[in-house]
Amino acid sequence: MAAGDLLPVVDTSAGETKYITRANLAIDLAIPPADDTHDHGSSALNWRHYFMSGNFTVDTASWIGLGAAKGRIVFTDAGTDTLAILDGIVQVGTASGAGQVNITPASAISGLDIVAYTGGIGMTVTRNNNDVETSPLVTFLSSHINTEQSTLFIDHDGNGGSAAYALRVDSENTAGPTVYVTGSGILSRQDLTDTYGLKVDRNIAQAGTMPLVIFQNEHASNTQSTHFIDHDSTGGVAGYGLHVDSENAAAPAALFESAYYSATQPGIAVGDVDTGFGQNAADQLSLIAGGVEGIRITEAASVITVQFGGTLDLNENSIDLTTGLADTKYEGFTATFTAGENVTIGELCYFKPGDSKMWQADGDALATTTGLLSIATTTISADASGVFLLWGFIRDDGIFNYTAGDELYISLTPGIPTATIPPAAGDFVRLVGNAITADVIMFNPSNDILERV
Repeated sequence: MAAGDLLPVVDTSAGETKYITRANLAIDLAIPPADDTHDHGSSALNWRHYFMSGNFTVDTASWIGLGAAKGRIVFTDAGTDTLAILDGIVQVGTASGAGQVNITPASAISGLDIVAYTGGIGMTVTRNNNDVETSPLVTFLSSHINTEQSTLFIDHDGNGGSAAYALRVDSENTAGPTVYVTGSGILSRQDLTDTYGLKVDRNIAQAGTMPLVIFQNEHASNTQSTHFIDHDSTGGVAGYGLHVDSENAAAPAALFESAYYSATQPGIAVGDVDTGFGQNAADQLSLIAGGVEGIRITEAASVITVQFGGTLDLNENSIDLTTGLADTKYEGFTATFTAGENVTIGELCYFKPGDSKMWQADGDALATTTGLLSIATTTISADASGVFLLWGFIRDDGIFNYTAGDELYISLTPGIPTATIPPAAGDFVRLVGNAITADVIMFNPSNDILERV
């Protein structure tokens, strides 16, 4: 075959026979006489298909692609062998996509599997600009309708786990947290009705000493809150370890529940573990110091009772009683006794030692005048218990009718105090208080008793 003769070549893809010259075959396909001086084809006349059973080798920094400034693959051998895809979008398993790299698996297989070895990182995503960005650095978007599929599953030991989570983190590191996050605005979610923004559930039955959630703040500024819960996103005063802002007028801003608090064990501790607020029963609040109940507040039938577990020290202050009482109200020292007979509010009573009951006082006899005196604070039936005022202010617009400044005495007729001094011989005179207004008296009985002669 002469140098100018045509050599038939079969195009296997089209079943056509094409021809090249023997001279071109010898020069272009054989080893060239000098490095990088011969091309295979040209920019105008290209080879359409290559069918090879061996390797295709290029020199370092050489490329395969559409052109020097178009989509191309660049091979570099400079210390670390690299393959770079430049000036183009990479499509794997798809002909289109919105990202720089788009992967669409052809079947139910993983779209991307990354295996990292010791000391290496599986994947690093870096936003390489200084612009202020509003879009997230990484978005995991799931458009499936199957609720048993997880959008993102992070499994430390590769043994799988329960599905149906938007984010599940499985860590075998017992010396550190399962998730460690740093930054500003770390967890944020705009949620739908009746769903959780963040739910943390310890799904184990073992007794543990570690808390379920820790909010730890290491900043130096005391104007920053460690944990800020804002119900309506209007903000609030900072500088609190815990700030709860709720707009629900029908429920408390915060509810603390514990199965272990009592009258001596705080459910909310302040300063140390045995000082704070506890509860021994419903509608009861205990103020605890050093594991000792100092104050107990109890509600029963809309009446508040305050009990002290120690000495009340006024610390050079006072107890302020009001004289501007509402009708049938009172302030002062009281005690609960059993009534010996029917009594009503405002009636003056004496304590009878023989039966330890309160009976109506009467200035006609020493026995019904002497001893402990009191005023009934409400209607009390015979042999029923009730509250009696021992010292203080009481008001009743229906039965009191005095002149401000009147001195009040035990009446000769059992009932309310009188402003008239008993006049006759054999009457017993005992001062029991003063009128502050026509309807308010100060009950302050004297221990002095005089008999008229």
